[in-house]
Amino acid sequence: MLSGLLTSARELRNPLTVGYSLLISFWLVAGEAVDAAARRDPLGRRLLAGLDSIGDGARLALVTFAAAIVGSVLWNFGIARLVRFLSAISRHPDWPKFIDEARNAVRNYEQYKVVTEKGHRGNSPSPFDASHTVPSPRWATYLHERVDERERKAAEMSFRVTLAVALVPVAIALGVEGQGLWWLSIFAIPFVWLDVAMMKYTTLRTVRRYEIEDLQPELELLKARLADAERPSPQTVDAQHPGSQAEEQRVKRVERLRAEVEELEVRLKKLSDDETRRVSRLFAFLEGRATDS
Repeated sequence: MLSGLLTSARELRNPLTVGYSLLISFWLVAGEAVDAAARRDPLGRRLLAGLDSIGDGARLALVTFAAAIVGSVLWNFGIARLVRFLSAISRHPDWPKFIDEARNAVRNYEQYKVVTEKGHRGNSPSPFDASHTVPSPRWATYLHERVDERERKAAEMSFRVTLAVALVPVAIALGVEGQGLWWLSIFAIPFVWLDVAMMKYTTLRTVRRYEIEDLQPELELLKARLADAERPSPQTVDAQHPGSQAEEQRVKRVERLRAEVEELEVRLKKLSDDETRRVSRLFAFLEGRATDS
């Protein structure tokens, strides 16, 4: 239940930020004119009297509801696409890809099936009696935590970009209405964008860890396939004499798998080597994480 509430809060946070930004900007530019017009109109006076009678908490809830409605419409109308575009041109990590990879790992793990057949064949145990690795609930919890972590970091990045966008109308409204030094509020936009850039760089180590976590199981699977291909089964060993078509296919498969294994090993080594670079240690320091000397 708590995870569902957190997910709903993340989904509502960006539209709510956009809605509050538009309402604040509108109040700065036209708040006095709207208030004066409402007090001259009988219906407006009744609405103002009703707002005064419900209390501060109810008024805040009403404004929040209005901000959520306005923000949701604008978010779905085009702000969401703008945020994704700004994230792409800023070369932020491809968070949807990492989230999908983590979800696929959970899906593959939960679909694990074991079929055993006990018995004997001749004087030896059946090959189906071989031991199997049974999924662990703790490992399943870890995989789900990976999904949550990646979704949380993606939501943080999206929120910061949204905040930078939402501050634009507020800063312009402050400058237009306040004039003078109020135009300095425009510097809030690059300040937030600096935070967006810092988040991009401080998450570099996290993204590299994601890539290593995703590549290691793939490498182990390829190594297992390569070992099986290099070791012919007893049922087909007679048919795989040198020069036969079956043997040629097996050799080609071994060569292809060996090339894929070597490619993945090179990628993993490069990612692991990057962990020791000074720039990576600097990013870890900025992120407040301990590093090995």
